[in-house]
Amino acid sequence: MKKGTPEPVINSLFDGIGRAIKSQRFQTYLRDTATLEGTISRAGYAKMLEDQAKADLEETGREFAANELRHRGYEVKMMGPQNPGFDLRGDKSGHTLKVEVKSHAREASSVFVTKREREEYDATHSVKGETWELWNVENVAKSSGKLPTIQRIGHIPDSAWKESGYWLDLSQCSQESLK
Repeated sequence: MKKGTPEPVINSLFDGIGRAIKSQRFQTYLRDTATLEGTISRAGYAKMLEDQAKADLEETGREFAANELRHRGYEVKMMGPQNPGFDLRGDKSGHTLKVEVKSHAREASSVFVTKREREEYDATHSVKGETWELWNVENVAKSSGKLPTIQRIGHIPDSAWKESGYWLDLSQCSQESLK
């Protein structure tokens, strides 16, 4: 760290590293790779910190959106990691609002929607008393210099969906190594 780095920046970095080190994922990584002796690679450590920062950003966005729902009078339930195609469930006066949250450090012009999220979006349209919305939470990072904002998206026209490919689980494929 450079001399003269502002105290808030130092504290933020210290807190982020502290959270990463205490995370269950990091502890499991240390145990599984026997790196308690300090043999974690630089690239592995950077990846771990990057993953933790992404998870923190997503959690901050979900909390921001949940607070907004509460402010609007909803009773809010945070959905777990094996969520049913949305992150938050808001209930108010016999109406259920299902919210998929996409969090960004700054502004975003596109988001990735999973197959399950798309299925939930499509299915919810035919259910009376239920609504599915995508909440695009932008400027979550303090470094953006802006206040966080939420873009509520209820209707997604067919022209907005851009199919770009498929994820493959390579462990399920027959493989041949070339030398």
